[in-house]
Amino acid sequence: MIRIWISGIIAIMLTMPAWADESHSELETANMDAIGAMFAAFGAGDMDAMLAAMTEDITWEVNGSSADLPLHGTWQGHDGVLAWMEAFDSRIEVMDFAVDGMWADGDVVFVLVHNSGRVKSTGVVVEQQELMMFWLVEGKVSRMLDFDDSVQQYFAMQGADDGTEDRD
Repeated sequence: MIRIWISGIIAIMLTMPAWADESHSELETANMDAIGAMFAAFGAGDMDAMLAAMTEDITWEVNGSSADLPLHGTWQGHDGVLAWMEAFDSRIEVMDFAVDGMWADGDVVFVLVHNSGRVKSTGVVVEQQELMMFWLVEGKVSRMLDFDDSVQQYFAMQGADDGTEDRD
């Protein structure tokens, strides 16, 4: 399931001109390429290559309370990243994932995505936008920080609709 999700990311990212934009420095372009390569490795199921794109002491953080949402909180190191991925895969069926944009400012890469997924335990679908931020040190990801719709996810995990379809 995760492989399909990341394959979709890669397909969309490859069509994006963001890192080919001449306004980015060589460092920024290299950093965006590193994020693209990390997604590609993950999509291919090459966890070794994916983890090789990260520092040993990476901080993997999804903004929010882990007491209320098990996929929110902070994980450390390669083992932590793998633990988060396993927890995600056991709880969420990804239905759609698309990159809306990618930008860099020095050693920080910002990726805006929209996605939808079904909570396996409740069947409730979450559709949201996320902002992922990646900090790189010498071409490797040292920190990932993700901002998503934690309120909608909380209600979905409880089996309740949060009324997002009425927001339009």
